Amino acid sequence: MLPKTLQILKSIPRGQYVADDVVCYDDAEMQELAATLKKLVFAPSKLRRFLQEAGVTITRSDVYSEIPKISEIEDAFSKKSNICLDYIFQDADFLKNFLIELSIFSNEFDPPKHSSDPAEYSWTHGPFSYSDAMSYYCMIRKLKPKNIIEIGCGTSTLVAQAALKKNGSGRHIAIEPFPKDFLYGIENIELIKSKAQDIQLDFLNKNLSDGDILFIDTTHTVRHNSDCLYIYLTLLPFIQHDIIVHVHDIYLPDTLPLQMMRDHQVYWGEQYLLYAYLIRNKSTKVLFGSNYHKLKNQKLLQNFMHGRHPEGGASFWFSQSKANSRG
Repeated sequence: MLPKTLQILKSIPRGQYVADDVVCYDDAEMQELAATLKKLVFAPSKLRRFLQEAGVTITRSDVYSEIPKISEIEDAFSKKSNICLDYIFQDADFLKNFLIELSIFSNEFDPPKHSSDPAEYSWTHGPFSYSDAMSYYCMIRKLKPKNIIEIGCGTSTLVAQAALKKNGSGRHIAIEPFPKDFLYGIENIELIKSKAQDIQLDFLNKNLSDGDILFIDTTHTVRHNSDCLYIYLTLLPFIQHDIIVHVHDIYLPDTLPLQMMRDHQVYWGEQYLLYAYLIRNKSTKVLFGSNYHKLKNQKLLQNFMHGRHPEGGASFWFSQSKANSRG
């Protein structure tokens, strides 16, 4: 099946963008495949379930699809967007000064570039790196929380442990549906194997106190029964403490990057749900954004990293008071 196209694709790495004048498929084979796939879009759920179990979803491509067309993505990036994503960043001086305050602790965090030990954090160990890791360490050192609850954990957990050790105290609860093996070997965390959707609001209110950190790193998807919907609609608005919240893979005030959407088919909606949650929400205040500072205060962010690893990333931090109100 598709012998000519598959032969052509052998020389093109997965997820790599190719220009329109580059041949990457056989036209006749693609015409035949498209005709076949169109017949399967509304095939019985049993058939579509089989394909999904194999890692493939066939869906329609029209104005009602939640997956944007590549042409729509490229067109949107070719001109200035009429969607404003910077309203929540109005206090630029506060954000700049807060980064300076975090920098007081940044010289302490100096992990190796590489490590063969999965239980040792290194800059190249997993996706939680760059200014995300540095800001997490410094945030814990600055705030000195009594409790940290991570919803979604991994290499970030190692960063938190390093900061808590330096603080000399702090309880660390890590909630993860698919824990990596090294997490079981960390003595000072309370590891809970669970989906976010199974976390009860009462659990958070009992185990968080004023000044604590709620660290969120989810699937980032806004879809039926997703962890994001549950967290933002059922948990966050009703936490009865003054807390600091982290959310990962947030590129505000930018959209998701072009390459991520076009070439890797990642269309996460979490950051737009988060943005809507924060707008005119008087109980919240933006504290830090890795991408925000790369756009607005790049030199400060470079100094923050001390040349140990490139600046950037996609961590986002805000405070939330118990009196959740909008106005």
